[in-house]
Amino acid sequence: RIAFVGPTGAGKTTTMAKVAAKAQLTHGRRIGLVTMDTYRIGAIPQLKVYAELLRAPLEVAAQPTEMARALSALASRDLVFIDTIGRSPLGRSMEELIPFLEAAGADEVHLVLPATTRSADLLKAAGAFARLRPNRLCFTKLDETAHYGGILTVSHETGLPLTWFGVGQEV
Repeated sequence: RIAFVGPTGAGKTTTMAKVAAKAQLTHGRRIGLVTMDTYRIGAIPQLKVYAELLRAPLEVAAQPTEMARALSALASRDLVFIDTIGRSPLGRSMEELIPFLEAAGADEVHLVLPATTRSADLLKAAGAFARLRPNRLCFTKLDETAHYGGILTVSHETGLPLTWFGVGQEV
């Protein structure tokens, strides 16, 4: 169970789709997708398209209590990728993600951050999202900046390993 958390617009859904596609197409893993993003308009249809292209099942967990059902439906899958709702690191709204993640029991929680963000703001975001207990870092939008110092700063300050780098929107 691999979950993706982070601020709005960081690229969580696209990153999840890229990683899921690689797991299935390159490594032959049987994948399943779960989304709890019933907030963003178009989130579920976007993931449905990815799921259909990969011929993978997609489950929706609109409430934390629905996560067990979603995971049970995907129990035969090698890997289950979990997309979360983007939240501002400056607000308290990310607290509502905690019960979802607890119910998911994710083995990996990837904090997805855009490389285009200033180092100070990346550090604030990493600090705020620490409540969700990420254990890995993923940076997106490397094609949109020529300054990568924030990536090293956040990895060093948080002690979290870097796992994936996202370049472009193409899945």
